[in-house]
Amino acid sequence: MARTIKIGTRKSALALAQAKMVQSLINKKFPHIKTELVLMTTKGDKITDKPLIEVGGKGVFIAEFEKSLLEGGTDIAVHSAKDLDDIADGLTIGAVLKRGNPKDVLVTLEGRHIEKNENAVIGTGSLRRIAQIQNIFPSCTCKGLRGNVDTRLKKLKNGEYDGIILAAAGLERLGINESDGYEFKYFNENEFVPAACQAIIAIECRRDDDFTKGILSQINDEKTMLSFKIERELLSLLGADCHEAAGIYSQINGESIEITAFYKNSGIKKMTAPKSDLENLLKHMAGELK
Repeated sequence: MARTIKIGTRKSALALAQAKMVQSLINKKFPHIKTELVLMTTKGDKITDKPLIEVGGKGVFIAEFEKSLLEGGTDIAVHSAKDLDDIADGLTIGAVLKRGNPKDVLVTLEGRHIEKNENAVIGTGSLRRIAQIQNIFPSCTCKGLRGNVDTRLKKLKNGEYDGIILAAAGLERLGINESDGYEFKYFNENEFVPAACQAIIAIECRRDDDFTKGILSQINDEKTMLSFKIERELLSLLGADCHEAAGIYSQINGESIEITAFYKNSGIKKMTAPKSDLENLLKHMAGELK
């Protein structure tokens, strides 16, 4: 009997789009293997009226998936890598897909442009985004923003905000663009530093499931996996969590690695080193940021 790979995913449109990207790649590489989406609800989905730091941090989107994996209810779980906390014992990241657009975007309604010194209300609950947007619009007020992408855009349309900050990758994966009645201001990722692993889709599985790991190895993007590991390792060296403002973005150029990052009040730091000196690069960068 052919084995069915059960794919755990949240129910939001973006989560489903990302899970279907993974499902499509598996089906294309292994047409004889069946796949099935298993829709799940996390604590983070249930509690949307409080900031993440009050609910329990990034891990509120992950715990239910890891429990299901460990109990055999699902074989893989598809995550936005920036939401991942520590990986539970017995589990591993079997693959990551090619990184999408890592930029952050200021979304306003069509024809609406926020001026530098305007007293605008900008929607974001991210400490990383708050720290950086206030450098660009010093007179703005940041107002908390939770919910899926569609919910956030509805709040913008309802006039609750003058603008909201979203991830470019999420908008692109949902097919949302300026022709839908919006204005997009893209921030350069070297000046408005993304969250660690932003725009990376990570696929989690059981560490001892060699069958599934073998499948995932065939859809893994090695360059993105290196960035995934670099950015998570620097977060670990900093001891940073969702209660603090931190941005990390790595670029792999041949045998060279460039890291752009900030942590709390460090200001943006940028360092480059060969791959062979990655360990020293990470330690040096962590020391400069602390």
